[in-house]
Amino acid sequence: MGDRTDTRVLRRLDWVRFVVATASLAAWACNKGGGDLRRPSPVAAACAPGNGPECQKRCQAGDLPSCLTLERMQFLGAGLPADHRAAGALALRLCEGHLPAACYDVAMMCLLGVGMPHSDSCAVGRFQQACDGGDAEACDGLATLYLSGQGVGKDEARAHALFERACKGGKQTSCVRVGWNMVANPKASTGDDKRAADLLARACLQGQSAGCVGSGILLLSGRGFDRNPGAAEHLFEKACAGGDPSGCNDLGVMYQYGHGVTQDLPRALTLYGQACEKGYALGCFNEGAVVARGQVGPRDLPRALELFERACAGGMFDGCVRLGVAYEFGAGVAADATKAVGYLERACDGGNLEGCGRLGLYKLNHASGRADLSSGVELLEKGCAGGEMLACGPLGELYWTGSIVAKDQKHGMELAERSCSGGAAEGCGVLGAAYRDGVDVVRDSTRAAAFLERACDYGAVGACAPYVALARDAGGSDKIAVIRRQLQAQCEAGEALPCKALGDICVQEQGNEDEQRQAVKWFAKACDGGIADACRSQGIMNHEGRGTARDDGRAVTLFEKACELGSVRSCVHVGHLTKAGQGVARNEARAVEIFRKACEQGSADGCEALAEMYDEGRGVAADRVKAAGFYEKACAGEVANACENLGVLVMRGEQGGAKDDARAGQLFKQACDRGGPEQRYSCAELQLRGLGVPKDPKAALATLRSICEKNHWRPACTRAQEVERTLADKRF
Repeated sequence: MGDRTDTRVLRRLDWVRFVVATASLAAWACNKGGGDLRRPSPVAAACAPGNGPECQKRCQAGDLPSCLTLERMQFLGAGLPADHRAAGALALRLCEGHLPAACYDVAMMCLLGVGMPHSDSCAVGRFQQACDGGDAEACDGLATLYLSGQGVGKDEARAHALFERACKGGKQTSCVRVGWNMVANPKASTGDDKRAADLLARACLQGQSAGCVGSGILLLSGRGFDRNPGAAEHLFEKACAGGDPSGCNDLGVMYQYGHGVTQDLPRALTLYGQACEKGYALGCFNEGAVVARGQVGPRDLPRALELFERACAGGMFDGCVRLGVAYEFGAGVAADATKAVGYLERACDGGNLEGCGRLGLYKLNHASGRADLSSGVELLEKGCAGGEMLACGPLGELYWTGSIVAKDQKHGMELAERSCSGGAAEGCGVLGAAYRDGVDVVRDSTRAAAFLERACDYGAVGACAPYVALARDAGGSDKIAVIRRQLQAQCEAGEALPCKALGDICVQEQGNEDEQRQAVKWFAKACDGGIADACRSQGIMNHEGRGTARDDGRAVTLFEKACELGSVRSCVHVGHLTKAGQGVARNEARAVEIFRKACEQGSADGCEALAEMYDEGRGVAADRVKAAGFYEKACAGEVANACENLGVLVMRGEQGGAKDDARAGQLFKQACDRGGPEQRYSCAELQLRGLGVPKDPKAALATLRSICEKNHWRPACTRAQEVERTLADKRF
């Protein structure tokens, strides 16, 4: 609806300009009674606009140019009382009599819903009829509809062909559009650049500021002209002074980055402000970006968000993305999930691929079920396919790990590398984490640090703490202090995510109590800003008594807040504390429901916890078959302990089917491979079977006895007794 309104306003201005230019009316005639239409004599001329009686008389006498002038006078109420219905009826008769200019008028009335019922399809048909009759204005109007997809399928190629046709018909504004299309085409040939330069220069000389701005861009880049920043500056200044906000904005870009002029950030900010005040959305966005970075004066995030709001409202969807991110992470404003999603959806719906990528990430990170996960993947696919590197990195991680999508390590690596080399912090972060953890690649701390450092430099603050950890392990780096200062400045300016990163850096110094207290401070600040993982981290500090006195009640409160903010892991924490009665009244039945909800939201840890409740009959009637089903889900989510527990049930035939020792062995191998020494039971089972390791029943028995004595785990005790009997019978 907003696009339609904007189009109507712009086209109404064209309408008024066209009515004034009566000298360009086509020469056609109608008979005295206004019935059959016939071609006029070549010398026929229209009546003077504004002279109602004369125009009515000449129209009745068969002077069709006067009929067209009369129709427009009736529509505008100029020289005659306004009568939209009469104007529409006359325009329709003239159009059906093959008068292209009248068909243009009918199209405009249909588009505006004035004098004719509103109908975009009517506008498309009449514009086409007029354009085919040689009316350049109509070709331009039809091109505008194809460009926006209003009343017709969006078709940029068709739109540009129509602008070209209108340009050849003498429509100068269409020539400017043709020139601008060539300027915007990264694959434009030298010949295209020269033609664009010619079209835009002609338009500029005829007083069209858009032609001057386009010529300035070509002069600045050396396309179609010899490079001449001074001339570009002059043209931008001329356009800006003449009231064209795009000239002010482009001149601001020159001064912000020092393109051909001495860098002058205050002047750039002033020029962006001028462009914004004149309604130019890109000027508002650029002004907001300078204010948000604090490049001129102190950082002012609330003011920056006001400017991004104006940019977003003006159709500059990068502004919507910045607002979405701000509301997601609580940067300069209280975190608000509904507003975050709303702004990101608006950006994505408007064709902004970064908006699609960020919306996809939001859905994946805050999924309430399978539908959100599927939608998140689709949005990442859409963004990445369109060349948005921010979407390619996380999508690569999904393919790499086989999380949510079918595992394809080669494709995952390609996407992450493509994203990182394309300058997206997310892709570099994915590669850094993979090499750090040895996820489907050989562990390489040096490469991991390099990728994480690049991600941090690119602005992914979540990669800064992992980089600092690796840098410390490698002996330290001067850059650690630099990173801490930058994050602290951002945090104190109101950005919540850098506060979380600072906390993550401080908590690494586990033997330093002062650093632990600092970690609690930064986590608290980030949690107040709506960062769910920060609330979770603060809750862990309270639960463990690190950097603060142990307080399980406070920990539960923080985990519950994090859970409400979308951290499913925190919901699982609440479940475990509720199950144990730590910081909250013990309630195993409530813990079961908490685990169930977390499992439904895609948490493998939640599924494992729920499976254990069914396995042990705590808070719910014991049901090993249901337990096996939830262990299966958790094992698929790579929870090693769930694979181990499922293996025990399968080995004993308690999973709802017959005993299956081979399947149990596979599960124990999964558990041992994933959990390593922590999954001692599974590794012992491998030793008993000789799966991937030398067969050693005695060593396995020692491990099982140790687990039984130290952990009092029934399956380990039972299995140790079985192995003892087997060894006594010499069956191994």
